[in-house]
Amino acid sequence: MASEKITAIIEELKTLTVLELADLVHAVEDEFGVSAAAAVAVAGPAAGGEEAAAAISRLFARSPVLV
Repeated sequence: MASEKITAIIEELKTLTVLELADLVHAVEDEFGVSAAAAVAVAGPAAGGEEAAAAISRLFARSPVLV
């Protein structure tokens, strides 16, 4: 079960438009020095910073499209 903090973040993400989600992905990539696209292509378990990018990719993959 997700913590209240994580649940609040997820609820906030649901309110973002597709463009805002794309900006968020770029900001996370810049902040942590990772690439969400590269993490998707990686086979096997992710490590370090790639873990965050993989988590973001999974989140966006199952998020409804909001415009």
